[in-house]
Amino acid sequence: MALSAIPTFPVPGLPGDMSAAAFVGALNAPLLGPFGGFLYGLVYGVINQYLFAYTAFFGPLTFLTNLAGATTVGLILYPKKKGWIAVAVFYVLMILAWYFYKGNAGLVNVMPIVTWRHWAALILLVLPWTRNFVQNEVAKRDNFVKLIIALWLLEFMSVGNNLTGNVLAFYLLDFTNPVYWVPLTLYYAIMDIASYTVGALVGAPILIALKNANIRIFADTYEEVISNRSEQEEPNVLGS
Repeated sequence: MALSAIPTFPVPGLPGDMSAAAFVGALNAPLLGPFGGFLYGLVYGVINQYLFAYTAFFGPLTFLTNLAGATTVGLILYPKKKGWIAVAVFYVLMILAWYFYKGNAGLVNVMPIVTWRHWAALILLVLPWTRNFVQNEVAKRDNFVKLIIALWLLEFMSVGNNLTGNVLAFYLLDFTNPVYWVPLTLYYAIMDIASYTVGALVGAPILIALKNANIRIFADTYEEVISNRSEQEEPNVLGS
């Protein structure tokens, strides 16, 4: 919550700024999981939009972006159930909702370029190697460099917050001008990559410190699943 008091990147065209809380968004998944993430996103989102009004781009519905972001990132990381399938379906539905708003506003001219990162996140999400790597490294937390990469990938795959914001911008604000969306695609790409990098560099030492201090977090419940997965993969490696 304290990080929400620190504005970072401005959001051109909208009355507000991003906050430093975006830098640690991926920590919600290993710390809280999908269910705790849902509750966190709901409570934090509602309180945050009133305490720090500069983040309330969509008025009283702004909390939906935090709710979607915290829940989907938890489902991506959660290996016990096929949570990633629900996230993938959610991504596709939100992209289509954005494309086909009011006369296909999201398909006008080169508007689909705005969704490049959402499709890239979806591709990484459905690839078993990417999901398994992220889940394994966050659960083990025994290799600093691999953990940084895993958290960066987790941030990249977590576009629930962004997709929800884009859809609200269309359906709530009727903010559909391609002159705004298309030229700023590069700006948002740079902003996102910077946020992911800072988040991974900050998050990795925090997660390792918690493990070294024997403080259990939600990701520690993945150990049995990861262990079973490794046992299933080992015969294949030995037999190759």
